[in-house]
Amino acid sequence: MSLKTASPWYRTQCTHLPKTLLFFTICWLLAACRQGYQQENHEWVWVTYNEAVGRSVAKLDSVDNATFKVLDNKDYGMDKHSVFYLGQKIDKADPQTFAVLGGSGYAKDGQRVFLGWSEVILADPATFEPLEFPYAKDKHQVYCGTLPMPVPQSEIADFKVTQGDGAKTSTAVDAFIQFNPDYAWL
Repeated sequence: MSLKTASPWYRTQCTHLPKTLLFFTICWLLAACRQGYQQENHEWVWVTYNEAVGRSVAKLDSVDNATFKVLDNKDYGMDKHSVFYLGQKIDKADPQTFAVLGGSGYAKDGQRVFLGWSEVILADPATFEPLEFPYAKDKHQVYCGTLPMPVPQSEIADFKVTQGDGAKTSTAVDAFIQFNPDYAWL
């Protein structure tokens, strides 16, 4: 049977079939290339994709595979001993009290506040409040990313972001201390 003598329904199906197959192939490829925590061979790993390497798999350091879980914010995971962000352990994070603070990029536990892997310098987790990213505040300081800003104590409660840029600002404690020697005790 040639396409010319086939029924109109058959001709329609034959002309749309390549487009339909292409659509489903693209959907399958996109679904198969998802970044994140995955279990492979009964171990948790962090999977990423990039143009140069393709699929990259990194085993999580010292993870307890039996208790590991992916959090609602899929960038984070934890087991009974550690908390992970994008596949890397967050130093000093306590999984017993750890909580992600919405979609702000900030998280906290009972003792510290974090932005990604980095600790927010001097932050008070009990009163910490994300503002428009990358700004946040607690009862003592205003922060841009992980850095405290020089805002007078009397203005902290009323501090509002007037123009955010969405940039992520983070620094190592060593660099902060270099410019702020009074905080060498950190």
